[in-house]
Amino acid sequence: MVKSVSIEGLDDEQAHFIRELVEFLRTKKQRKQAFTRTGAKGRKRGEVAFATYPLGVKGELTRKKIYEGI
Repeated sequence: MVKSVSIEGLDDEQAHFIRELVEFLRTKKQRKQAFTRTGAKGRKRGEVAFATYPLGVKGELTRKKIYEGI
């Protein structure tokens, strides 16, 4: 679908803002489509993704390991 928006009469700053807004909306749409295709980034529904942080110790410590006993 090809559509165009006339930015004639706008100054450079306003035209730049419109371009940035369009790019933002495209990116948002692509992310939403990717999310709905794979679920939550490929994870099963209800599965929580815990972040992993390298701590310079033997092995890795994750939130899941920290909170699994609670």
